[in-house]
Amino acid sequence: MRVGPEWFPILIQGLRERSGLSAREAARQAGLSPSYVSKLEHGDHLPTLDRFAALMRVLGANDGEILLIVHSLENQKSEG
Repeated sequence: MRVGPEWFPILIQGLRERSGLSAREAARQAGLSPSYVSKLEHGDHLPTLDRFAALMRVLGANDGEILLIVHSLENQKSEG
């Protein structure tokens, strides 16, 4: 079942591809399971804040990108 905004899984996958990491390697470096990262990339799950932060660090997202993502998720929550 898809959860969260439609753009979130596309964003996660795009950041991962930009980083040059496979989903398995990104998961390993972030201390997450490959199935968890797969669920994020398919829109089946939204991460907790600590897991989101770990994944963003591994994927090389800069502070501005992270703030934009969090702000967008908060706006989505307040509208929904």
